[in-house]
Amino acid sequence: MLVRAAQLLGSQLQILATDSPRARAAIGATPATAIGCALLALLVLSVLTRRRQHTVMETEPPLFTDDDVPALRPSELGVAIAALKQHAREHALLEAGALLRQVRRCLETSPSTPATMAARAALEGEVSPGVTADELARRHAECLHTLQLLEPSAAATGWRELSSHGGHNCYVRRTADGVVWAKATSELRGVRLADLITIFRQTDLFDLWYPRCVASENLKIPGAVERLFRMVVELRIPMLGAISYDLVPHAYGVDALEACGAMLMCGRSARPEDWPDSSSWPPPPKGGFRQELNALRLMLQPKAGGVAAC
Repeated sequence: MLVRAAQLLGSQLQILATDSPRARAAIGATPATAIGCALLALLVLSVLTRRRQHTVMETEPPLFTDDDVPALRPSELGVAIAALKQHAREHALLEAGALLRQVRRCLETSPSTPATMAARAALEGEVSPGVTADELARRHAECLHTLQLLEPSAAATGWRELSSHGGHNCYVRRTADGVVWAKATSELRGVRLADLITIFRQTDLFDLWYPRCVASENLKIPGAVERLFRMVVELRIPMLGAISYDLVPHAYGVDALEACGAMLMCGRSARPEDWPDSSSWPPPPKGGFRQELNALRLMLQPKAGGVAAC
């Protein structure tokens, strides 16, 4: 049943991710919006793969080793912290996170001096608007994990192909801790990376084009490429009527063009306790339920000839 569902999703991805009149007519949107719909269709596949699968269980390779942190002298801490804050403000979290690891390693191994004391004080509070040093470290690890999962040359193995339609492929992978990951890949021609990024920023407009989405809203906009949003999906099933569910993801974008030639997006379902300053937390749709997402990851790469890989 899961394989059949994935095959159906693969067909949907083929229609929605194709720059064609059929795709645009299906959602009444621009080619870029059609691409966004294909990417967001991964939400459906992530729901379908929550159940246990007979797939090969893979052990995740380590994200860090102590040897991969270059030595940093205490006298260099001030410059390094200024640089990591600048990278963080520019959403270059791979560079910012790597510098943060260097700084913290130096602080752990160096005696207490005026330079190390000043460095610790500089890391208190936010390193960029809304992001503390601990949150930057978490996001950095999340970005590295995204590259492990999605980069073609990455170390992650064990992906099992479920469907393939016209260059749009769906895969599933189960890790040793029982987590099931779903992945869809595609190469889209005549698409600008800026259009793909715009789709992510306009989360409040999903109800205008996303299939079966009947409501969408931004609950909070922490930054230029960061959103806490909600979308309500309604499915009509013959003999059963309508079934509604919503999702409340928190997601952020990452400029990794210089680091690895890609743009990343990382997200997961938000929890009310993590957003105490939100004015109100919407309940699930009446008579429906809330779908939880353990993780949502996207990787967008511009290629030669006007091709975007996702």
